[in-house]
Amino acid sequence: MILSMCIPTDLRINELIKREDIPCFCKIDAKFILTFDFAPFSLIGEIVELDTERLSLLYPSGVGGKYTYYNHAMVSIDKVSENQYRVTSLKFFEVYLGWCSIIVDGNYAPEREYDEDF
Repeated sequence: MILSMCIPTDLRINELIKREDIPCFCKIDAKFILTFDFAPFSLIGEIVELDTERLSLLYPSGVGGKYTYYNHAMVSIDKVSENQYRVTSLKFFEVYLGWCSIIVDGNYAPEREYDEDF
């Protein structure tokens, strides 16, 4: 999975993208958008090659509204080329489940087993 994003030349941002579990916000409709808010920068990136069927097995989608998924997330990335980053880890937050792994070590996570109460 590749994150396409233009990152400004800034020492803080360049250090931040080296970290694991970078906080972000996820919006998925026809596109998979991740937003990062780090004053004074607001960065927007698009994840390409999303398998929506696989995603739906890993995390419950929303109902109604513009976005199928609209939630807090954490991402870890490695630079591949100019404005292209490989997603090595991606987690979505769900109130009842906590952090749900979507990508682990660059691959889709194993399907999660839900208990009967969910």
